[in-house]
Amino acid sequence: MLVVCVCVQSKYEALKEEYATYSRVLQETEDALQRVNVERTQLTNELNEVAREIELQYREKVLLSLVIVS
Repeated sequence: MLVVCVCVQSKYEALKEEYATYSRVLQETEDALQRVNVERTQLTNELNEVAREIELQYREKVLLSLVIVS
């Protein structure tokens, strides 16, 4: 009976350690995902700003061309 209890206890400890490992890995993965999402948002905002600037410059170019042709 004592052997069974020791076996069950060691199995419980092994599973507990495995669970802790997976929990830590999950937390690290979620943290990394959060960092990447923040970076993606920043880069998307930067890209949108550049696109707006290009659009404004293009409109200025078109207006200037119309003025020159007129």
